[in-house]
Amino acid sequence: MGFSEDRAKGHFGSFHLIVAENPYLLWEATEHWKSVWRREAPGAALRIFTAPHVEMDRLLELGTTVPLFETVQLIVVEQIDRLPAARQKELADIVSGCGPTTKILLTAESIDRRTSFYKTLANLGPCEVFPRIYQDDIPGWVKRLAGEIGWVLSPQATELISSVHGTDLFAVAQTLERVTLFIGQKRRIEVGDIETVIAGDGEHDIYLLIEALIAGELQRSLGIVNSLLSSGDRTFLWLTQVQGQCMRLFRLLDMADKTDHEAGQSLGIHHYLVRRLRPLAAALGRDGLTAVSQVVFETDWAMKSSLLPPRLAWELFVWRLAGENRRGEIWFDLNAQSPRE
Repeated sequence: MGFSEDRAKGHFGSFHLIVAENPYLLWEATEHWKSVWRREAPGAALRIFTAPHVEMDRLLELGTTVPLFETVQLIVVEQIDRLPAARQKELADIVSGCGPTTKILLTAESIDRRTSFYKTLANLGPCEVFPRIYQDDIPGWVKRLAGEIGWVLSPQATELISSVHGTDLFAVAQTLERVTLFIGQKRRIEVGDIETVIAGDGEHDIYLLIEALIAGELQRSLGIVNSLLSSGDRTFLWLTQVQGQCMRLFRLLDMADKTDHEAGQSLGIHHYLVRRLRPLAAALGRDGLTAVSQVVFETDWAMKSSLLPPRLAWELFVWRLAGENRRGEIWFDLNAQSPRE
């Protein structure tokens, strides 16, 4: 996804409209626009209005009054798609009548290009409309954002970030910044660097936890659980995510004839994550997934009924699934007693 020719060359008139469903794109385009105009008019006053509560009288005053102490003033009106139809017409009338010393930027997450409101704005100056970003577009954005800060990612690292953050480009940028600080000395970012940085963030840790439980890696499983629990008081949320992952694996077992890309579209996840989940689904099978779901249910009951404190319940959860008891015996029978007995 590129920028318009006007933006690429830095050519702007006195009016510009940016429409982008993705919040990161909207922010990035707006910041770029403002920085260009500030270079053109150093010291220009910047006024920002946010819909739906736009002070139309104040906007009219700014747009039609020649500033006394500045040659140019910049006005940004954000989220114009949230204005009621009557106020959209009012805004269009005000913008159309602004004086030559006023530069105006309007932004929106979406706008109906068939409306008279849009057509009026389109006659005033460039209207830049960014299409929606889909999951398949994310690897390209990951590479681009990394390149902007001068770093290169391995293909596996790119795929991992794409699978973890989805279309949240703010999260992608934040993870890239965090991993560059973690690495310190500049080199290629590997998948292990990403895994280290996002530890404790949630869904990826749940995947790693299930992987460790299946492999019987007790210490690694306990380490992941401790990382999750130290990230905040979300003990029930993490357990819900374990169950959600189990349900995803159940569905994946029925998609053996589908490609990773097709399965990913059906599950709403990145195909890289599908590729990593398939071995887990196969290793557990339906019986194994049913058993894990049963332990999740009993652990949840133990915490909510105050039979066990959350940390101890989680540790017991790990012991029951990753412990070295090969006969499948339960280390501690949660149903053996009631918290009231």
